[in-house]
Amino acid sequence: MTEQANLAGWHLSAPRTSRFSQDETAMLNLSPFFLTPPGPLGRLPPLAPLPEYGDLSWIFNLLRNSPLAFAARGETVFIHKALFRDDKVPGPLLSAFGISAACASLNDRNKAILFQAVDGQVNGLLASSSFVNTNSTSNTRLLEDLARMQALVLYQIIRLFYGGVEQRAVSEQQAFAVRAQALRLLQSFDADAHIESGSSDASPSPQTWEGWILAESIRRTVFVAFKLYTLYAAFRYGYCVETTALAMLPVSTRPMRAWYSREVYDDWQASSPGTAGSGDTTTMGIFASSMAMRPMTGPLDLDNFERAICQSAGEVPFLRPENVPGSGRLIK
Repeated sequence: MTEQANLAGWHLSAPRTSRFSQDETAMLNLSPFFLTPPGPLGRLPPLAPLPEYGDLSWIFNLLRNSPLAFAARGETVFIHKALFRDDKVPGPLLSAFGISAACASLNDRNKAILFQAVDGQVNGLLASSSFVNTNSTSNTRLLEDLARMQALVLYQIIRLFYGGVEQRAVSEQQAFAVRAQALRLLQSFDADAHIESGSSDASPSPQTWEGWILAESIRRTVFVAFKLYTLYAAFRYGYCVETTALAMLPVSTRPMRAWYSREVYDDWQASSPGTAGSGDTTTMGIFASSMAMRPMTGPLDLDNFERAICQSAGEVPFLRPENVPGSGRLIK
């Protein structure tokens, strides 16, 4: 299925008269709105119509290609190879790897069995109680829960981008459960970090690269779980009411290139004393706003995830292909 055909399948009847940035930035610019008297039905934020295709195509491709990238390279913008040491990849990701690989040869003859496999895996992941314990201090349990969440996100991507109307309807019905489990995973990590930081009166030790990769993988996975459905809602309905939650999700303030290089992380750690621990985060909305205020002095080599954040929070003028030479790093 071509990209245009898939987009057309998402698009129902909303007019293409606005840009995606209006939808994504609506919730970031509500201060004047709340200072005005409410109408007879109360306050209702303005909802933007369906955006132009050009504003969506890049992040559409980034998400759509995630299962293929995972099958080809064992990593995506939210799944890191180094996360699972000693070649012990958790079972949920191994299953997701096989199903993702099947997407590369998807056709009318094997489509039914592929989505039967997806249904079985998703039902098992949603029924699992492993996400419920938000006070777990076990790093092993956290890794297992992350692997389950990453597999669940991959399956929903496959349903929305590679499935038909029935598959998209099922994924839409499960949207709340997926986002709820994503937030539980985030809370589990926060609780674990809080317990560890409060267990000793000594100064916190510097966060290792492996520890940051785990935290960043959780943040990225949660972001993709939310972004997937905001993108789908923008196409299907012409607006999305989840942009507030998206703008409040945590984002690391450390260099995004540390995702690709331990040396980059170590260099940053050495040049930034006193930044121990895992609390070096901000919100997605604040991060994108700070990027938008940066002076345009030349082409920017943004990490794919940085660009996804900025485009999700609003239109940033410098985020054009000619100004982002490194933006295709993970898009093949």
